[in-house]
Amino acid sequence: MKDEQNKIVALKDWFIYKNFDEEDARAIRKEAYLFDVLTETEKAYHFSIHVSDRAMLAWVPKSVCLTQSDLDNKNTKLKQKDN
Repeated sequence: MKDEQNKIVALKDWFIYKNFDEEDARAIRKEAYLFDVLTETEKAYHFSIHVSDRAMLAWVPKSVCLTQSDLDNKNTKLKQKDN
């Protein structure tokens, strides 16, 4: 994950709301500024997720992790759909 476009910047919403309580889910969605990979396996990352007032530890499947490139592509598709 050397390239900025491949750095994890978000998680899929359904995963956040299914696996975190309401307060933590809101913080991750609105305030997360760093997803620090502590350990990596073939299928998951162990993250320290940094929000404004704390850090949370979580194992997260790679399939629900989003890079900046993923978000840019999603936004482009949404804009094209609106036109």
